[in-house]
Amino acid sequence: EAEAFRRAVIGVDKPVYHMGICVDTMKEYSDGVLTTLLKGARPHKYANRTELSTPAADKPPHQIKTEEDRVRLFELVKNGLDSAESSGIPMVSETDETA
Repeated sequence: EAEAFRRAVIGVDKPVYHMGICVDTMKEYSDGVLTTLLKGARPHKYANRTELSTPAADKPPHQIKTEEDRVRLFELVKNGLDSAESSGIPMVSETDETA
């Protein structure tokens, strides 16, 4: 851990060469090691997020009301459109009492 801290925070001197001769040094820091240290020290803040959520995941599934709508939807899919809702086909939730 001490070496990781040194590489990430204090830095390591790397030689700078000019025409094959070491003329200076410069500090080099390890961002990857610093990220690992932060994840270990404060996982609630810096850990990788694995939860995925989409707006569609919260919506109930839909069904098509009429045979005419089914034909229009088929035509839309055949023509490469992704969404029936954008075409004006009325959609109703399976939990809708009026269907």
